[in-house]
Amino acid sequence: MVTTTPAADHVSTGTIPSLTWIDQFGSLLSDGATSVAVDVAGNVYIAGYSEGEYDPRRPRPTLYYNNDLFIVKYDRNGNELWRQELGHLNLSDQANAIAVDGFGNIYITGSTNDALLGSGGTSDVFLKKLSTNGNILWEKQFGSSRNDTARGVAIDATGNIYVTGEFAGYGSFNLGNDNGFLAKYDRNGNQLWVRETGLPNSDIAYDVAVDAAGNIYIAGTTGGSLQGTTVGFTDAFLMKYDSAGNALWQQNYGGSYSDGAQGVAIDSAGNAYITGYSQSGIGQPKNSFVAKYRNDGTLLWANTYNYSTSNDQATDIAIDATDNIYVTGQAFYTISGLQGGDDDVFLFRLDRDGNWLGDHILAALGTDQPGKLTTDVSGNVYIAGYTEGIFGDASEGYNDAFIIKFGANPLPVNQLPSEVNSTPGGSSNPIRGSRKPERLSGTADNDTILGFGGNDQLLGNAGDDILNGGDGNDILQGGAGNDYLNGGKGNNRLTGNTGKDTFTLTKDRRAVDTIQGFRNGEDQFDLPRGVSFRALEIVQTGNRVTLSFGNDILATVTGIRANQINASDFV
Repeated sequence: MVTTTPAADHVSTGTIPSLTWIDQFGSLLSDGATSVAVDVAGNVYIAGYSEGEYDPRRPRPTLYYNNDLFIVKYDRNGNELWRQELGHLNLSDQANAIAVDGFGNIYITGSTNDALLGSGGTSDVFLKKLSTNGNILWEKQFGSSRNDTARGVAIDATGNIYVTGEFAGYGSFNLGNDNGFLAKYDRNGNQLWVRETGLPNSDIAYDVAVDAAGNIYIAGTTGGSLQGTTVGFTDAFLMKYDSAGNALWQQNYGGSYSDGAQGVAIDSAGNAYITGYSQSGIGQPKNSFVAKYRNDGTLLWANTYNYSTSNDQATDIAIDATDNIYVTGQAFYTISGLQGGDDDVFLFRLDRDGNWLGDHILAALGTDQPGKLTTDVSGNVYIAGYTEGIFGDASEGYNDAFIIKFGANPLPVNQLPSEVNSTPGGSSNPIRGSRKPERLSGTADNDTILGFGGNDQLLGNAGDDILNGGDGNDILQGGAGNDYLNGGKGNNRLTGNTGKDTFTLTKDRRAVDTIQGFRNGEDQFDLPRGVSFRALEIVQTGNRVTLSFGNDILATVTGIRANQINASDFV
């Protein structure tokens, strides 16, 4: 086993796709995206849960702490096409996984308290099929006598659907405590068979994948023994079935204490990869791992990865058309004592032999947690999850759902910069960057932060701050004060916060800035010299507004509608 620790100052080598777009949304309460899928046309689908009123067509009481499930469809550019919120009054429904077939039909699975379809226990597994327009075509429900949930769904080449998760009861479906299960349905919703891991201790199946020959793989966590040997207190497991539901082989993975698998993926040669967490002992931090198995169950290699001295945990794995491996998860990440929040999102890339190809860290204040990720035929990567901070639009509630797309064109990895410069003393003593990528963080005073060159990340924190990105593709995030944000040259992302923020619009035909979370009646735009409000073209496209001057797109904006923008929004 190989253990890999990214360098202490996080200087990585290799490439990772560049961030293309982010959408963040939610109700006034808790919301999260748990899974993501992409169809052959590049449309993006996410599923998750919401405690509050997310879909205005289905108003609910403001304080409503039972989850409803949601599905959102986007086009390839991140424009929302439709949304669906499904649930039952005073009952909880949560979508944990989503998949799309070759005809654009959508399959979601998870757990529900609803008894209308024949509840077997406190919560049951559900499987719903929706059309590409979001109309429900059929829905199924099954379970044991207690709490059951589905956590993964996959579709084979002939349209059969596979669902995996765990049963917690002692009915006809259960042989012990929590048991992992695998169920097969045809495209019309007929259940063809159900299989369980059937061990005397607890087992949970978290993910499922299907290879080109129709074999099925499930991965998860077990407290028992799959082959007569338990490696640790809990182990990760990988099980392979044929299309008739016959178990072909099982493998445990882990050390002497606690390990678990969260995701599984199959490459073009039929090799299986699992990812999750590994913990060597009581009080020891968790590390992420990736293990590769040949199609006969032989372990080919296994690596562990840790970003910090605290807990890291991979949550999912995906493989692109050229067999590059992508892993996402969360880590309590620090650079010289600074971090975005409690937990941050990571994405790293490996080749088929496990060699490190690069990574990307996404950090907002508070806890950020990814769910599933996927890739498309063009090599784009998508991550869904939740954040307590701000990734895209302004935060709506306690935590919000997010979806992130990374483009197929790679950039040199230094996305989380190699240095942190923090100078106390307020705006009279500016915080200055250099010509290379950096993360520059302000203090609680009124700061001036100057990025100069490189792809920088500028964080205002408290106080009335001036943030100037300079050259490069920069990320500017205001704090709690009245901030002035100027991205400079390049494709920049500018995000305000509380307070009255001012966003500079820059004329640069080679690049377009993205302004996120603009607050109507509070924030303002600063026009370039020689440009008047009357000369602007303001166009609404989906959930974004485009501000243009002639043939020059000055910025795309979220948080405000085109018909809300008037001359008073400009200085």
